Amino acid sequence: MFLFWQQKSGGRKAPARNDFDVPELLPWLPHLMLSDLLHDGTDIRFRVIGTWITEQFGRDDSGKTASEINFAGRSQSILAQYNLAASEMAPVKFRGAFINYTGAEDFRIAERLVLPLSTDGETCTKLLTGIYFLDS
Repeated sequence: MFLFWQQKSGGRKAPARNDFDVPELLPWLPHLMLSDLLHDGTDIRFRVIGTWITEQFGRDDSGKTASEINFAGRSQSILAQYNLAASEMAPVKFRGAFINYTGAEDFRIAERLVLPLSTDGETCTKLLTGIYFLDS
């Protein structure tokens, strides 16, 4: 996904959401989330959450903000990860235990790649995130 994002950037710091056609994303779609950066980074809204992610998390929170979801008390640390990608205008990768909506730890290690998207090529407005388990 990173190489595809980089190709779509076309020399800009980040590509725009409309640089991607949904059929191009099909190989990754179940593992992707598209989020809006809100209020200068104080929150994010999860526009679309892939089916694999919703199955693993235990529910579909598409349309909700990070503050609404709460992530079992982890909203601020997750928001900090998204803000890092947004402020640096660069991909950021995180690894850690996967935790479902109840706060129960899955004991599988997940990797999350957060990719900034920008309408002007300079300022982050959206984030494209992929999540995968590193072990089964």
